[in-house]
Amino acid sequence: MKLKTLILASCLVTSLTALANDEIDYTWLEINYTNIESDTYGNFDSVSLEGSYAINDDFYLEADLSQKNKGINSFTENSHRFSLGFNKSIADKTDFYAELGYKWYDLHNNGGVLATIGTRTILSDKFELITVLDYQDFNVSGRGDFSNRLNAADEGFSLGVTALYKFNKNSSLHFGVKEETSNVSPTIGYRYSW
Repeated sequence: MKLKTLILASCLVTSLTALANDEIDYTWLEINYTNIESDTYGNFDSVSLEGSYAINDDFYLEADLSQKNKGINSFTENSHRFSLGFNKSIADKTDFYAELGYKWYDLHNNGGVLATIGTRTILSDKFELITVLDYQDFNVSGRGDFSNRLNAADEGFSLGVTALYKFNKNSSLHFGVKEETSNVSPTIGYRYSW
């Protein structure tokens, strides 16, 4: 509950900050490592390759390929996501963004919709803060989520916050946490923007 309060407070602060979002970039490529913790299904490791391309000043496309692993001889699953995003400046250095997409899994041919909203705020020349609230529903295969232990852990609402540390205009390291059904999943990654 404390993490949810912190993330919601971050969303509020970044939304009200009057700090020009000309430095917020929607064209990038990144690689991430995430440790996914689930009370029901145990821990998973996930590696993903994600990319975003700005179509114009307001819209962008985003996609990712990821692989989740549970144990040495247990589950491995690949997933793919494609989203259309919209961004709008709400303060000098803060953007609001919203995404609508579809994600599918190779195992059991399961997939479903996802919706995301959040903010991106430039805190300084070196730091950017990204907040996220998303909803994912993958119970569309007819087999039920619980036939697939990996994507069942993804379903529902989640809150997250990510801090980008910018080495220069193009390269940044990011650290994030996401809370979903009382489970916290940390992420670390490298982003290249252009």
